[in-house]
This record gives sequence, C-alpha cells and structure tokens, in this order.
Amino acid sequence: MTVPAGAPALASGEAGLVWHTLPADRVLEAEGVDGQRGLTSAEVGSRAERSGSNAFDAGKAEPRWRAFIRQYADLMQIVLVMGVGTLGAISWAEQAHTREIAHTMGVVTFSLYALFFSIATGDEHRTVFSLDTFADAKFVIATGVSILTLLLTTVFGPLQKFLQTTSLDVRQWVICLAAALSIVVVSEIRKAVVRRRTVPNDPISR
Repeated sequence: MTVPAGAPALASGEAGLVWHTLPADRVLEAEGVDGQRGLTSAEVGSRAERSGSNAFDAGKAEPRWRAFIRQYADLMQIVLVMGVGTLGAISWAEQAHTREIAHTMGVVTFSLYALFFSIATGDEHRTVFSLDTFADAKFVIATGVSILTLLLTTVFGPLQKFLQTTSLDVRQWVICLAAALSIVVVSEIRKAVVRRRTVPNDPISR
C-alpha cells in the first residue's frame, strides 16, 4: 500500500482514519468493500440501516417574504451608510470651506462609496482583502477607469465645469476616502456574520 507523501501515519487504535490522505483502494479496504465487485443489494440495505441514507439532508427553503425583507434591510443599511457619510463630508466642508468645495467633496465621497461598494460586494462570503477580489482582469480595468474618471472630475477643466467641481487638497481627499471606506467595514462585518451562520454545527468527521 502506498500512502501519499506527507500524509500522517495511521496508528493502530485511532478513532478515525484520515480519509482525504488515502488512496481509493485503501478507503475501500477500510470500509470492507470489494473494488471490483462492489456491494450487493443486501449489503447496501444493511449499511443504510446501520449508517443512514447516503444523502444530504434537504435544506429548508427561506420564505420569499423573509428573503425580500432581508434584502430590503441590507439595501437600506447600505443607503443609510452612504447617505450619512456623504452628508457628513458635505456638512464639514460647508463649515470649513466654500460651498463649491462642499459640493465637490459630496460628489467625490458618493462616487468613492459606489466604487468601494462594487469591490466589497463582489462576493457574498469572501473578504474583500482576498487576492481573489482582483482576479478578474475586466473588473480591475473597470475599477481603474472609475478611479481615473473620479480624479479627472477634480482636475480636468471641462469635467469641472460640467459637474461644477473644483480641486481638493490632500486633507479633503483623506476625509472623502475615510467616509467612503465605512461601506467596506459594514460589508466585512456582514460577511463575517453570514460566514458564521453558514458554518455547520456538527463538523464532518470524514
């Protein structure tokens, strides 16, 4: 018998076998199955009575009304975060600077929110800090174009005139970024909760 390199040895008297490290013939041997003959109908019935049906339990479908409420609540949460952050940036700029800067910071903050939201919600379970987040080349290009366009709205004359925006200094950009990043924090918390709910209570033993 050949055991894959690096596989843990199976000491006699162990409670369980390390199934994923074993070759197929070893697994069949451990289960008392002839790889050429298979199991007879009587053996299948006997094992089913002893171990239960070889099938996953049917999942319970979520009621449509509950799914609608959950999705609506998630959407309202996102809108609330984006609204509060954008209005907060505008309010701060109106008190500290001109109305033109306040308008520009509002445009930039909301645009950054939309950009970060598209990145953070690319996968319902995977963290945004995974390298797989930017595995899609088209998505990376689209994100880069969005960032470039956003920068041009504050430095390119025709876009500034069209959108009635102006240039921002480093501090103002940092405030816009800090406000918009709150959507990433909210998204990561939500994903952590979802991942925790989907973890099975009873770990698979083999």
